[in-house]
Amino acid sequence: MFRKNDKGVRADYRDQEPSGGKNLRLFDSEHGAAAAWADLFRGRSAIVEYGAFIYSLRVGGEKKYYTGRTHVGMGSHGRIRANVVIPFIYMYLFQSVIELIKRGARIEAFIHSHPQPGPGYTCRNHSPEDLLLLKLPGIKTVYVIPFENTEINAAARRSRAHVG
Repeated sequence: MFRKNDKGVRADYRDQEPSGGKNLRLFDSEHGAAAAWADLFRGRSAIVEYGAFIYSLRVGGEKKYYTGRTHVGMGSHGRIRANVVIPFIYMYLFQSVIELIKRGARIEAFIHSHPQPGPGYTCRNHSPEDLLLLKLPGIKTVYVIPFENTEINAAARRSRAHVG
């Protein structure tokens, strides 16, 4: 559903999110949360990227997962590829702090869609910028949801085992 306000047209999908507001939808695994998110946002991302964080929290001693609020990015403009850079910065600096205070939740992963590629190209893989996110504190996994197929592609932070 789209609604128009004075600042233009924006997507309104709050009631359709896997974790829609007050009715927090919890999953037993990070992948379960990613799959539910992919089902909702893959088909919407032909032109723009969507992105969200996957959080974890403890419920009855068990670790559960949920996706935070989804944000829409920008489409491609000339040499600039479609991206969710500005929403990512907001989610990382502000939304994650709110989730920590409100629910005691911690960031586990960043999930985002990649738009439909041009003929002869693919957008199913992580970009170099996507992989840089794994160096940020709290980001353990980055998921890419390509518009072009049904894959859920994950890149995880390498563990730094200490030998000594």
